[in-house]
Amino acid sequence: MQDRRLLGAALRYLGNQLRQARLTAGKSQKAAAEVVGVKYQTIWSWESGRHEPSIEHLQKLINFYGLSIEDLDLRNVLAPAGLVEQNARNALGRKMLKLREDAGLTQALVVVHLNTFYSLPDLTSSELARYETGTADPDSEFLEKFANYFHLTLETLLEEDNLRMVDSPVGIAVKGLIDAGSESSEDEPIGLAASLQGRAPGVFEMQVAGPGLEAEGIKGGDRVFIDPDANLAIGKLFAIKAYDRVTIRKLDIDNDGEVIVAPSEAAQIGIKLGDPSIKLLGRVVGIFHLV
Repeated sequence: MQDRRLLGAALRYLGNQLRQARLTAGKSQKAAAEVVGVKYQTIWSWESGRHEPSIEHLQKLINFYGLSIEDLDLRNVLAPAGLVEQNARNALGRKMLKLREDAGLTQALVVVHLNTFYSLPDLTSSELARYETGTADPDSEFLEKFANYFHLTLETLLEEDNLRMVDSPVGIAVKGLIDAGSESSEDEPIGLAASLQGRAPGVFEMQVAGPGLEAEGIKGGDRVFIDPDANLAIGKLFAIKAYDRVTIRKLDIDNDGEVIVAPSEAAQIGIKLGDPSIKLLGRVVGIFHLV
């Protein structure tokens, strides 16, 4: 059932992209149908996400709209990689919908506020609805202003959910998230542990050795969960391997606008993320305490 819903959402996304391309080109459904050699109802069924156009028909539409494959690459929307992207659009849309509903706001009211106070005069309720259902890609300007409207940063809006439903192979209970990081004891380096089994197979755990995180309520023997696929996020904790030692540090931006591993002390200089002496293992998404 989940796969069918995801495929349906991806098909609607493809249709919306075709519709927007046609409107941008100033073409009618009837004109597009004549060029492709189908009935105009078929163009409507593609744009509404009811049916999938063939590669040949898709190519004819793209050519008719004055685009190239690079401009509008929709051939792989329903392929595995495309469905991963669709899943991300769905997740973002659900987050946007929840923010709006939790605030008790209608789509129309949010649109009016964004039109009036956030300089988004072209935004419509139907467009916001497409964003919330994952059938359209919101641009960065909209996302930043939408985040500000709900008193969030863009990074917070785009980040994955911090709490994950995962199963630990040793039955450790989830207590919360790490809020700040510290370097582990030099005498007791952090060691990699076994990969987790369950609903988040890409996440692995690392055991903390030494007292470096006790101020944050994290003791030696506790285990942190690391997601190697999580997006980079300034101010979030990451596991960093540097010179054969693993530390837990936040990411920051230096004066040159480059991402750095924040130093443990203010007087120190952060290491640029591209430095070959360090390796980014992943973002800290949770901590397990022994109970």
